[in-house]
Amino acid sequence: MARVTIKEIANATGVHPMTVSRALRNDPKVAAKTLERIRSAARRLGYVPNAAARAIVTGKFNTVSLVLSTCYERSILPFSLQQALINHLHQRSCNLMFTPLSDEVIATLTPTRFLSEIKCDGILINYNATIPESLFTLTRRLQLPVIWINSKHPSNCIYPDDFKIGQFATRLLIEHGHRHIVFANHAGESHYSVHDRISGYRNMMHRHHLSPELITRYDATPQQLLTFWQPILRSPQRPTAIFAYTSFEAWIIYRAATIAGLSIPQDLSLVCVHDAPATHIDIELTTVLLPESAIAQQAVDDLLTMVETGEKDSPARAIPPEYEPGRTLGPPSTTSIQNIK
Repeated sequence: MARVTIKEIANATGVHPMTVSRALRNDPKVAAKTLERIRSAARRLGYVPNAAARAIVTGKFNTVSLVLSTCYERSILPFSLQQALINHLHQRSCNLMFTPLSDEVIATLTPTRFLSEIKCDGILINYNATIPESLFTLTRRLQLPVIWINSKHPSNCIYPDDFKIGQFATRLLIEHGHRHIVFANHAGESHYSVHDRISGYRNMMHRHHLSPELITRYDATPQQLLTFWQPILRSPQRPTAIFAYTSFEAWIIYRAATIAGLSIPQDLSLVCVHDAPATHIDIELTTVLLPESAIAQQAVDDLLTMVETGEKDSPARAIPPEYEPGRTLGPPSTTSIQNIK
């Protein structure tokens, strides 16, 4: 089927083709009644804008590239964040182009080649760990706006405020009467969020004159971790509450507590961090939520502002967390308090 042209819309509405062109670009000089008549005719005839031609004229593609590592663990992209980016860009009449790049490709990618192969107006970069230096070099040389997601830099980045996440989760437990609260992490220490959540946890514990305690074990299988937690949870001096780095640790601890004969939250309270309400076990986890939608909206707003203004720098922004109450938070039992004493 042949593409409907601006001239055909002009013939159908009795106006000059230039007026049609202006109307389809939302030119405010076109009268409201004429604008609606042209839009109605365009819809009726099945007009589809020629994006390539428009890009040549305006220099804009209405497309944002999302650069990711081809190694999944280094560019984890939660579905909630992905959908939020697509939705917020759609509201701004823009598309999202997924651009997975290996370290080898990035090392040999020149700005000219990038711009010739990836037609976009700006770049979002989602790296969680081990960012290659060649990617920093490439973004500095590109004449395109760049915003980093879930990565901390002096500028041009949007990320969860993990220090506040640590404070918030710990305060929840303290306000419920807990004093023996530990922070559990089995994910390693490569991402900044580990250090920031621990710092927030320690800050809140010290403010209430409590002693922080970290429980960590890395590079272990789930079965090994279940075994690891048994003596901790069976001890008379066990914690009454655990702040888990992610829902994975919370799932392991919940299983281990069940094996040890403990009830959640009567004998042990659990709070974790996740990108969505954590419901992958048979109880809804009390969860401090990563603010994925707010991160996506701020990233899109900052990037498109840079596209429109030509600015190359945007302030770093830490986005505060959200909260899902769940059913794994409660006051410590009398027995637990007596054991601590």
